[in-house]
Amino acid sequence: MSISEAKKITDRLEGIDRCASCDAEIIWAKSVTGKSMPVDPEPIEGGNIVLVRNDSDEPPTARYEGPARQAYLKKLAERRRDVSKLFVSHFTSCPDAEKWRKG
Repeated sequence: MSISEAKKITDRLEGIDRCASCDAEIIWAKSVTGKSMPVDPEPIEGGNIVLVRNDSDEPPTARYEGPARQAYLKKLAERRRDVSKLFVSHFTSCPDAEKWRKG
């Protein structure tokens, strides 16, 4: 699967929105604790978040994966000749991230 094909999948997950600060494309997800979380829409090398599609119309769940699981998922994708679908929180790439962090 190519990056553009992976992007089409993420577009269908919840729809693309824009960051209110830097105008970058984002996907809204829910953390495992239920908080809204902006996620960069492109899977990247070094990502640490898996987006889990829910059965409802709710945003996907953003699940953090530790280093061992990240390595496993990367190897699995390579064996399948697939793109690893690990994402990052938009807080890692937004130049205004500190402005949005809550205590």
